[in-house]
Amino acid sequence: MSRQHARLECSEGRVTLVDLASKNGSFVNGVRIERCDIQPGDDIQLGEVPLAFLPNDLSSAAIHAPAGLSPHDNAGESLDAAMLKPTLVRDLSKITVQAVLQQALAAGESEKAQRAQERLRALLDASHLLSSPRDLQVLLGEILDLAFRILGVDRAAILLVNSSTGVLEPKVVKSANAAIPATYSQQIVDYVHAHGVSAVFTDAVSDPRLGASESVALQSIHASVCIPLRPRKEALGVFYVDSLSATGLFGSDDLEFLAVFANQAAMAIENSMLYRRIEEETVSRMQLIMDAKLASLSALVAGIAHELKNPLHFINNFAMLSTELTDDLAAGLQSRGDGTAAALVKNAEDSLEMLRDNLQRIVGQGRRATNILNDMLRHGSSAAGAREKVDLNTVVAESIKLAGSRLQGFENSLQLDTTYDGSIGSVEVLRIGLCRAFLNIIENACDAMSKKRRELGPSYTPQLRIHTIARENHVEIQIRDNGHGIPPEIAEKIYNPFFTTKPPGEGTGLGLSLSHDIIVQGHQGKLQMNSIPGEFTEFIISLPRKPSPSTKAS
Repeated sequence: MSRQHARLECSEGRVTLVDLASKNGSFVNGVRIERCDIQPGDDIQLGEVPLAFLPNDLSSAAIHAPAGLSPHDNAGESLDAAMLKPTLVRDLSKITVQAVLQQALAAGESEKAQRAQERLRALLDASHLLSSPRDLQVLLGEILDLAFRILGVDRAAILLVNSSTGVLEPKVVKSANAAIPATYSQQIVDYVHAHGVSAVFTDAVSDPRLGASESVALQSIHASVCIPLRPRKEALGVFYVDSLSATGLFGSDDLEFLAVFANQAAMAIENSMLYRRIEEETVSRMQLIMDAKLASLSALVAGIAHELKNPLHFINNFAMLSTELTDDLAAGLQSRGDGTAAALVKNAEDSLEMLRDNLQRIVGQGRRATNILNDMLRHGSSAAGAREKVDLNTVVAESIKLAGSRLQGFENSLQLDTTYDGSIGSVEVLRIGLCRAFLNIIENACDAMSKKRRELGPSYTPQLRIHTIARENHVEIQIRDNGHGIPPEIAEKIYNPFFTTKPPGEGTGLGLSLSHDIIVQGHQGKLQMNSIPGEFTEFIISLPRKPSPSTKAS
């Protein structure tokens, strides 16, 4: 850039950039111009030299202050733009890794080239680390850890804009070691956020232009860099680093490198926020669908129950009463019978025996119908109840205790193996529903082992294994029996309502369907079945440690 490249003209409050027929051209916001009015924050490039146009008075700074930003920080220092001027300012919102790569290639074999290549490798490592979706707070901490590792700074901070208030709020602030207070300069981050530019403050503690900044002086900040986190048009917040010991630590190349790093971090933060919103919306929609289905089922079940419960009640009562009457009649005929009426008595006794058997069948079927209705009612209310934090091992133990009568039926021949992982701790669940799901699976295991024992006799030893395991993001419950197993051709049907392989009168076919709904829909968990026919069946239940907000609300 020559001395006669361009000039600035000021008139009536306007500032105009005029290109003086330069060879390499003058550009405003990426567009080549001959004459153009410029505004604070415009990205200007004269030849190969990038510049930024900033206001130089308090009123202009106030105009460009973000919504909700107080003109004073917590220490009461004034945000006077005339007193707070960085030594290097650039708009680097569009800088890419390719720009850093070009610098590394252009530098040749010098020490500067080696440094650029090392930073390029660091940026590639950072891009891999930040590319996978993760919890926002964990991601912010990892970004600062990378900053310490790559930059060798003393402190770092990320502040994000509150979407509701528009106010810049600190989300994570760290220092390189415990001896350094984890804080930042409020005035510097406010300046960068207000003007939307990347800025370097070199030897800030002795810079007379920062004389009014109490945070800079009190914290002994020698050098700092602050960069907007702006993956798109709107800024998410700012990224701040500083040094309390090294003066002149940051230059133009450092600012470009930090801007690329901050742009990568901004994209990762935006992706994390988007991933969280999508996850919450997906869970919310699933919950709405489940609630609608359960509401429809509950209405259907309530209607069926209302219509059939009373008739079933009378059937059961009259059937039991008829059984008692037949007993009385048989006793009377036996006491009054004589030799001439022996055949009559015999026929009456046979008829009464058949009547008694039929009535017992009526009672049994009436009870079965009642059980079906009760299971349907429980199925319709599988997501009911309040969530509470409980010791999951205690819930599993309670389920085993509730199945005690079934387990005792094996007359001490059952080998029960229970192993509880003490590191599981408390998990927020629907306690009653989850206990019901465990109980259903345990009772099915008892049925399978009972059937196998009847077929194989004393040579068979029933074995039931129940383990709890703490995983990184979820807890796991394993329930395994050595019964007959489940053939592959019916494995896909076991969660279907009313599907059962038990003989008529021994099962409703709703137990596993209910357990599946409680675990998968009610807790956003997983229910997996593994089986080898003739050897074993194992159910693996996975529950998230932290339910999503939508699941909590339900």
